[in-house]
Amino acid sequence: VYTLNQSISGSGTCLVINANDVTIDFAGFSITGDGTGYGVDSQGTAYTNLTLKNGNIISFSMGIHFDGPASSLISNITLGYNSNSGVFAVTGTHNIENSTINYSSTGINFNSVTNSIIRNNVLNSNSVAVSLGALSATNYFYNTSILNCTTTTSGCISLAAASHNNVFELGIINGSNNNLIHVAAAADNLTFKDFQFINSSGNDLYLMGSPA
Repeated sequence: VYTLNQSISGSGTCLVINANDVTIDFAGFSITGDGTGYGVDSQGTAYTNLTLKNGNIISFSMGIHFDGPASSLISNITLGYNSNSGVFAVTGTHNIENSTINYSSTGINFNSVTNSIIRNNVLNSNSVAVSLGALSATNYFYNTSILNCTTTTSGCISLAAASHNNVFELGIINGSNNNLIHVAAAADNLTFKDFQFINSSGNDLYLMGSPA
């Protein structure tokens, strides 16, 4: 376990993980960038059992960049003003809980991510709140509050072709400059349960020839 004892500011990438079974406890402190690099980066390696908790990741290109890790937990983290993505993950299982993601191009950006539990999170004032790319499957979103999306071309939740068996239960989408949910063709077996849809400038649900 690595525990911060002060906040850190700098340019480029801040923290790099290069081992399995790493926990970073921010202990309430922040890491702040200059709009470039990654707040936390795994360098494209399939590490397992990574944990980030209890702090703030602010003003990077991507707040968390997990391109390759097999498993991670993000808990009680606030991510803000990360220009590309708050959380970007490719492959593996990445659980996110009790966290807030604000003011990013994409709040949660998953590609080929599977079997993840994303619960009790707030995504506010992102262009796209959640993007599930191709082969992102069997992910479970519970109690998700999505507010004030700014996209004009997609949806607050954007589901790509070949994303499937994803579940969204108990949540709210309030405010979008376009569609609330945008589903591409060939995305299938999607479930929305006990969700509120409010204040869309486009469609609540936009299906592009999908069997969803």
